[in-house]
Amino acid sequence: QGGKSGTDQLRATWFWTWSADQASTADFEYVPCRQHRYWPSKDDVNSHTSTASVSLNEPEHSEQHDNCSCGGTTDEWTAYTFNNDFLPSGGRIGSPQPTDLGYLTNYFKHVDNMASRCDFAVTHAYWDLADYDETSYANWFCNTQCKSVWNNTGRPLWLTEMEISASWHSNKVKDYEQNRKFLQVLLQKMEE
Repeated sequence: QGGKSGTDQLRATWFWTWSADQASTADFEYVPCRQHRYWPSKDDVNSHTSTASVSLNEPEHSEQHDNCSCGGTTDEWTAYTFNNDFLPSGGRIGSPQPTDLGYLTNYFKHVDNMASRCDFAVTHAYWDLADYDETSYANWFCNTQCKSVWNNTGRPLWLTEMEISASWHSNKVKDYEQNRKFLQVLLQKMEE
C-alpha cells in the first residue's frame, strides 16, 4: 500500500495510494482511491484505466478526516451513496476501507438492500497478535477475521493495509526476521 515502493520485492501486481495521483505501469496496476468524501474528485478517480477503484480510507476514524474539508467520520449509509460515483469507470468497485469489520457488514447491508453494486470488500487489518505464534495467528486471521468478512458480505476481500508489529500494539513481532516468518505463514494460509 501507499505507492509503488517495494512492489517488486513483494511480487505484487497492483498498488494504490490514498489518492488518484499515480498511473499504472507495464508491471503494476494502479488502483485509485477516493480518500475522503470530496477528494479526490470522482472525475479524477474515474479518469484512470484501472480495473478497480476503492473508496473512503478508514471512514469511521475521525482522526483520518480532521484535516479535510469533509471533517469527521462517514457513516455506512453515506458511504454507500458514493457507489454510483464509481460506475462510470467501468471497473470493479471496492468498498470503503474501515478497520472495523462491523462497518463493512452494515455498509454491505445497504448495498444489498438497495440492489446496488460493490464488487469486493476492503479492510485494514490492524489486529493485535500478542498471544499468537505464526501458525495460530495465520489460522485466526484467515479462519476468523477473513471468513467473517466473507460470511457477512459475500464478497472477495482485499487487504489494503495491515500490520503485525506496530508500536501501538503489544505485538511481540519486532524485527525483520519475525515479520518475514509471520507474513510467510500468513500468505501461505491466505492462498489455501
